[in-house]
Amino acid sequence: MKTSRIAAVKALVLEANLAQPIGWLFNRSSGRTGCFVEITTEVGVIGWRECFGPARLNATVISVFRPHLIGEAALATDLLWQKLYGLFRDQGQKGLIATTLSGVDIAGSSTF
Repeated sequence: MKTSRIAAVKALVLEANLAQPIGWLFNRSSGRTGCFVEITTEVGVIGWRECFGPARLNATVISVFRPHLIGEAALATDLLWQKLYGLFRDQGQKGLIATTLSGVDIAGSSTF
């Protein structure tokens, strides 16, 4: 059986205004946002996952991850995680890189 490779990686930012603002400890928001990763394989199978964290910033990181993912085996999630983590290690081992990587990791594993 041929290993399905990643053909496309997209970031989709969804935004919605809330009818009533919500607040928590030191902040308040009148809207909600989310960033979803869409990974499509060469055979057309699509995997989705939401990234935790600031949606527009996650979308930017996905665009930087994209060239490192295209052509890779879609289900080699452990290897892809290590590759991306290693490539971006100098930019931080937690925070935005890690939250975006979690979305990519799970989107890729859902392409079976």
